[in-house]
Amino acid sequence: MWAIIKINKKKLGSFKQDFSKYLGSDFKIYTPKIKIRNFKQNNLKIFKEIPILGDYMFCFHSSLSAPNKL
Repeated sequence: MWAIIKINKKKLGSFKQDFSKYLGSDFKIYTPKIKIRNFKQNNLKIFKEIPILGDYMFCFHSSLSAPNKL
């Protein structure tokens, strides 16, 4: 089951560690991003990846379908 989770971007590493302790290591995290290309002086291209959902991400694990895990 997929779950939508709001996290603090600075604490992403600790979130993954806590999540793996709680559910196990076979979870999937999906954060959709958009790639933006900017042009600066002298035709210098700068690419940025910006998350579409901001502070939210999708997380999949088979045990999330159980109501007591949420």
